[in-house]
Amino acid sequence: LKAATTTEVKNDTGDIELHGLTTSQTGTTVQVAKSGNITVSGKLETADLDASGTDTGDVTVQTDNGNITLTSTTDNNPAIDSSKAAIVHAYATDAEGATSGEGSVTINGDVTAATTANIGAKTGDVKLTGVATSATGTTLETLTNGDVTVEGKLVTTSNTGDVNVKATEGQVSLTKAASDTQNEVINSGHDAFITATDTIVDGTPADTDGNITIAGNITAANAVSASGQNGDMKAGTGTTQSIINAGTTLDLKTTGNGNIDVIGQLNTKSGDVTVKTETGAINLHDNGKADAPVINSGAAANVKSTTAGDITVSDNITAAEEVLLDTQKGNVKIGTQSTANTVSAGTTATVQSHEGDITVFGTVTSPSGTAVQTLDTGGNVEVTGLVATTGTGTSAGDVTVKATEGYVTLTENSGDNLVVNSTGAATIQATDSATGKDEYDGNITVKGDVKAANAVLVTTDNGNIAVGETNAARNITA
Repeated sequence: LKAATTTEVKNDTGDIELHGLTTSQTGTTVQVAKSGNITVSGKLETADLDASGTDTGDVTVQTDNGNITLTSTTDNNPAIDSSKAAIVHAYATDAEGATSGEGSVTINGDVTAATTANIGAKTGDVKLTGVATSATGTTLETLTNGDVTVEGKLVTTSNTGDVNVKATEGQVSLTKAASDTQNEVINSGHDAFITATDTIVDGTPADTDGNITIAGNITAANAVSASGQNGDMKAGTGTTQSIINAGTTLDLKTTGNGNIDVIGQLNTKSGDVTVKTETGAINLHDNGKADAPVINSGAAANVKSTTAGDITVSDNITAAEEVLLDTQKGNVKIGTQSTANTVSAGTTATVQSHEGDITVFGTVTSPSGTAVQTLDTGGNVEVTGLVATTGTGTSAGDVTVKATEGYVTLTENSGDNLVVNSTGAATIQATDSATGKDEYDGNITVKGDVKAANAVLVTTDNGNIAVGETNAARNITA
């Protein structure tokens, strides 16, 4: 089908099936007004057929109640090639903006739009196997209920174009194409937003609503934000790492109940990296690359569980500004007995739990202030490695190691025997106000040297202090 102006294939009720090329200059529309499926095997196009240089038009595919299936072919591809916008909706929108309808969208092939690409379902799933590219906005979404699945890539080419992926009462799954040499699932000229919501929590393992799975790389000129509600988030999988590069900020967040697992890298040029759960564990896995920290922030790095959740770091973290690892209720673990890791901040570094233990195998360091501590109802602090500050002059910072209602154990694992090295003061403290609760609470054991440019304070209100061991004397120097 070919027209010098518009091409329209419409009916009220019943299916529409097209094969081959359907094209026009100023608008190509395939529409079922009330109820019916739309199936296209071939290509839907708007193009400047007479080479006037002025003709543009949208490609629109829409049904009120029914499924949409678009499949490109060898002779007719991509599935949509629009000189203006590409709109694929398995729902209707009235004059007041209200939506209605039920049905899914499946696209097997690429979608190209000169302005925006909007692919959506109200109650139903959206699946794209291919590459969707637009200049000023690429959106895949479900409005009321449904999953969004991409096996390929979502792209915007201008510095004003966002990539938006949203599953309402559903899950988002983004998987790179095997043929993509950049291993990308998103490449945005501006921001990238990924959202999955789940307000109806049934508590069963089969409830995947709210989950976000990213199996591939994401690049955005500005911000990257992934937000899940009552679901787990995975950036990277066991077989495919996810390298996320943001020009400004990078946020991975779950609200309600949801864990976050990262296998890969989280990188920003000039903004904060934030990994945050409400009730859920955070696991930053080893990416197997010695020169590529799991977090490399051009500003701050914040890893937080605000209600309850363990934080496990199995790779290095680097930030140009402060680093904060903080859980309200849970344990914090950095490194393993066999593999030491480093948390390095450009200003201050804080590793803390308000109710739980802290275990560090490796180094926590910053110029202006380093704290490894349990607070409130607290827990134990065990460090096998080094807690340090490196700043000089006015930038010199203190080192604080504190266990509230717990014990402190510091063990060196380097050739210089240091467990604390401060260019300011050093404080090692343990408290125990609940007599008889745990016989080890309040104890401080130092199996390494402590060195500070200023004062050193080692203090407990109810416990024993041991510095060194038999045949292994240790020094405290201030």
